[in-house]
Amino acid sequence: MNRTFIRPLIFIIIFCLEELSLSAQPGILSFAEFGTNNVSDGLYIRASGLGFYESGKYNFVGGAQFDIISPNENFLTGFDLSASRDFRIKSFNLGIEGFFKWTFYSGLLRVSDWGFLAGRDREHFSAKLGTHFTTFSLTEEAMWYYDPASETKIHENWNILFLINYRVKKRDNIWNLGFSLTNIDYFINSQTTNPAININGSYSIRPKLDLYAETWLKSSGAFNSNANYFGFFFRTGIIWNIGSE
Repeated sequence: MNRTFIRPLIFIIIFCLEELSLSAQPGILSFAEFGTNNVSDGLYIRASGLGFYESGKYNFVGGAQFDIISPNENFLTGFDLSASRDFRIKSFNLGIEGFFKWTFYSGLLRVSDWGFLAGRDREHFSAKLGTHFTTFSLTEEAMWYYDPASETKIHENWNILFLINYRVKKRDNIWNLGFSLTNIDYFINSQTTNPAININGSYSIRPKLDLYAETWLKSSGAFNSNANYFGFFFRTGIIWNIGSE
């Protein structure tokens, strides 16, 4: 990992831990994903786990992704780190988030991504807008096999990120159903030109334990390449708020 990505990673950690108290509320987000995409060669299955801490206005999330069934020879296929802080300006609430993602997309390609988001979360609506900086890097195996004559890295700077989500019920209801249009996801973001349509639902099994499921349809977009994956997948998992009352 070179200095370009070490700096934002350090910033995210400091941003999160600066005022993190011992009274932080921990939690676990774990899910499985089943689907197909343009490089999966049929059905793929992934498992992911993320831990999160909330302390007052601060939130930190970190986790990893694993390929169970996939043409990707890597088992560990991604990292995701983010830190956010809530701000209140008079009656206006705003969340600011910084993130870093590192994805082993295949044996030939690595994708690193970092950026910033600002958003609001209301009872029925959520919205985020931000920018990110992505680097696609050929692996040593790809360079040996294809012997590229030009650059082995491609940088995409100042791409736009967005999320628009509507919930049928209020945010803290025992069950909910939502609809989203976004190019933001765990472990890898998409170009602005190939957003995903997302239908999501959740049910509170116990006061500290939620079951949720999502169906994603990600379009190929305009002028898209195989480096920006598209396809269909279903995701289901649990959110366990370990320390919440």
